[in-house]
Amino acid sequence: MSEVIVDGSNNKLISSWNAKGSAGFQTRPSGCNYIGNNGESAYVEGRRANGSGAGQQALRDAFTTGKTTFGCLDFARSSSAASASNLGTVEVKGLALATDSLTFAVNKQTAIPRKLTKQNLIDAYHCNFGGFTTGAWKALIPQAGSGTRSTWLGKVGLTEGDLTNPANLPCVTDQADLGTRGGSNPLQEHDLRTLNGTSIAPVSVAQWVSMMGGGVDSDLRGSSMLGTITASSGELSYPISLNTSYGNLAGTADDFAATRTVFNVVPTSILTGGANANPTAISVFEDTDPAAGTNTSMLCNRTDVLAKYGFAPIATCGTGSIVNPQ
Repeated sequence: MSEVIVDGSNNKLISSWNAKGSAGFQTRPSGCNYIGNNGESAYVEGRRANGSGAGQQALRDAFTTGKTTFGCLDFARSSSAASASNLGTVEVKGLALATDSLTFAVNKQTAIPRKLTKQNLIDAYHCNFGGFTTGAWKALIPQAGSGTRSTWLGKVGLTEGDLTNPANLPCVTDQADLGTRGGSNPLQEHDLRTLNGTSIAPVSVAQWVSMMGGGVDSDLRGSSMLGTITASSGELSYPISLNTSYGNLAGTADDFAATRTVFNVVPTSILTGGANANPTAISVFEDTDPAAGTNTSMLCNRTDVLAKYGFAPIATCGTGSIVNPQ
């Protein structure tokens, strides 16, 4: 997206960096040097942030006087809603960007059914379905702090507290080598290369589609294929055909796939009416007059790019509520 969000002289207006990478990067002409990571999920100031929660914490530090990275960032991408627990005293808006869909992935040589009901998925992640009951099958979740992890746990009726003791729910792991939860080899979200014939993992359909189409630098699909979540009526939706009206998994007949909103998290201080209102940030991220019927956000007007990366447009793009009001 940064390639197409430009000013009249074709200068880029935004930049962003991948969650994982050993190389460092610099966000300002002077200072603001971030070091790389090797997949670590715990947040460390000045290190490449891995996951939605860590990204929000990095944004917090960039807007907190006295921090080493103060002034180094302007926004955070997030596949989960902004959380006050990550933000300290920084007030933000979680501005909707698009709709994504989550489903489960399996290996092409899978012993696990490719078509599951919502209840099958819940039972699988409670180690109470098929080979998950004995631990012969593994239900994977991504690294701690990722938006996909928090969203998926909510969909299957689990909390982080349920996973604190590794002896509980032994079929559930966050390790790429399928070892015991909490080990040294966390599964990076959407990296399906270690998925074998007796394991499943959640994945963003947008990520899977963009990897299939060459929209991202690295194809992490491995030998995976997308599963489908069937409704109680017997109908099903192939997740690659994203339908934004389906998928809340609330127990009704529309439970075809798990959809979620993805966000840009932006401090209110640089948005409309903020103490340090930034015209560039406002024009890039914010729909300043939703009632007018013409979206003023530059990002929201690039539905072609959103579609290329597997996202569906959302009517509320560029709008959002204040989170962590101060």
